[in-house]
Amino acid sequence: MLLEILKAGYRPKVIQAEVQPEFPPPVEFAVLYDPGYLCRRGDGRQGGFYGASLSYVANLGRRFGYFAAQLDFVTPFTHDVTLVREDYADLVRERFGITRRPDRELFLAHPPGYSHLRADDGIDPVPWRDGDDPHALIGPIWAACVASCQAKHSRLLPFLLGVS
Repeated sequence: MLLEILKAGYRPKVIQAEVQPEFPPPVEFAVLYDPGYLCRRGDGRQGGFYGASLSYVANLGRRFGYFAAQLDFVTPFTHDVTLVREDYADLVRERFGITRRPDRELFLAHPPGYSHLRADDGIDPVPWRDGDDPHALIGPIWAACVASCQAKHSRLLPFLLGVS
């Protein structure tokens, strides 16, 4: 959705977007469109297969002249990234002391966010956070995404997973 808004030429000064907090940069993850996508699991609980990672959203923003200025994994039930348009970078730095930082540094500056990937689906994303080799994480993350999606939808839906 954000991609389509930006492609259409709309350029807000600030964008706040929810991100999936489990995927450490530079791992990129995004659920792709499928008409059968469910917001909640069949049992009514939140399902873990949703949204996009910080790297995916930040890289998308950079393509359209934004930088990831702030991340919030601390506020209860929140895991949001704030993107700021590049032409406001000086103002944001002067007024709020916010400067550009690498995505991984921004990510690691916060404690782990509330995970929607479910332990009862056999998924523990905490070890991913400190992984030194993002390519080595792709296998376990892929397996977790497949398990989470199948637990939520009883089938596999399209998603993007890679290292940027």
